[in-house]
Amino acid sequence: MKIPSHRKSYHLASALAFALLIASGVGYRVLWGRYLAKPSQPMLPIGTLGRLPMDLGPWLGRERPLDKYIVRLSATDDHLSRDYALPDGHSAVAVFIGYGARPRDLMPHRPEICYPASGWAMERVRQVEITAADGATIPAELHHFRRTGLHTQRVATLSYWMVDGEYYPDISGFRWQVLRPGAASDYVIQVHISSSIETASDKADDLVRSFAAEAAPAIRRLLDQSVQRHNDDAVPPKSP
Repeated sequence: MKIPSHRKSYHLASALAFALLIASGVGYRVLWGRYLAKPSQPMLPIGTLGRLPMDLGPWLGRERPLDKYIVRLSATDDHLSRDYALPDGHSAVAVFIGYGARPRDLMPHRPEICYPASGWAMERVRQVEITAADGATIPAELHHFRRTGLHTQRVATLSYWMVDGEYYPDISGFRWQVLRPGAASDYVIQVHISSSIETASDKADDLVRSFAAEAAPAIRRLLDQSVQRHNDDAVPPKSP
C-alpha cells in the first residue's frame, strides 16, 4: 500500500510531532508518579496491538515504526504506529494506539498538553461522538492544531481512551477511578488518529471520524480476546 506522495510532508511532520509529543510528557509523568508509585504487571503481552488487521473495511494499513528511544519515552507496554489510506490515493490517516499497565504513565501524553509543547498552536477543540461500525457510541475529542514556519502545517487529531471496555473522550472521566489507592484495571488504552488539513478542514475531520468508526470494533474485539486469554491462563487447573 502506497501513501499518496502529496501527503508525505504531513507524515514526516506527524512523526516528528509525535516524537516531541511523547518527550514533552515526561515531566508530567514524574508529577503523576506520586499518585501511583506501585507498578502493575502488563496484562496484554507485547505484540497484542500489532494483531490489529492491516485491512479495516476500505482502509489499507502500513507500519510506521517509531525510533526505539521514542518508544521508551512513550512509557507504553505495547503500542501500534501505522498509516492507513483509502484506495482513492488522496486520503490517509496516521494512527497511534498505546497500552500501559500503569495509567499514570499514559496520562501525560495528551494532545492538549503535548502538541502546544511541541510548537503547535491549538486552533480549536470540541467533543464529538462517533458511531462505530458495531453500533457503539464513542465519545472523543477532536483537536485542530497549526504550526507556522517556512510552510504552515495544520492537523486534525481525534483521540479517545478505553478503560476496561468503557470509552472516554479524555482522562477526566476515569482519572480518579484508576489512580485511587488500591485501584486495579485490566487495561488503559489511548487512541490517536490524525490527518493533515490541506484545504477544507471538514475533509480531515471526516477522515479521522470515518477511520475511528471502522477501527473501533476491531480494537475492542482484540482487547476483549486478549483479556479473556489472560483470565483463562490465570485460572489454576482443577485437581483430578
